[in-house]
Amino acid sequence: MNRTYPFYKKLFILLPFLVSPAGAVWGQANLNITVTDIRSQKGYILYSLYKEERGFPDDPNQAYRRGKIPANAKQVSLIVSDILPGYYALSLIHDENGNNRLDKNKMGIPTEGFAFSNNVMGAFGPPKYMRARFLVKKDSDNTQSIRLRRFQ
Repeated sequence: MNRTYPFYKKLFILLPFLVSPAGAVWGQANLNITVTDIRSQKGYILYSLYKEERGFPDDPNQAYRRGKIPANAKQVSLIVSDILPGYYALSLIHDENGNNRLDKNKMGIPTEGFAFSNNVMGAFGPPKYMRARFLVKKDSDNTQSIRLRRFQ
């Protein structure tokens, strides 16, 4: 007996394979980040990649991805791989003393290096997510070259 299934039944059978984690890898991209103007080769460069405004830039626990690399040169590069195409914003910190946070003085001014994607700065405080936002495309050269800044 030869059964023919309507299209919607075939789609229902294939749906688990289309939305599985293995299927998600097909549409992912890489982001190449170069960090320049690193003052000392102490500590780590901490990065937080935000997919949305929530938590940007001060709460790395809200980030889509985060990590750290040794600050062992005046310029370092890293690759954040297997991310979904879309809009993102980056927050970077040069954590010289290894306490996993941006140190500030009594007035709230950062005493360690910091930076944001698109090399944007805020007027009085960090920039808004929309100013730091950039597009990551599938099968494209997704690169951010970011210069660390310091107040001291």
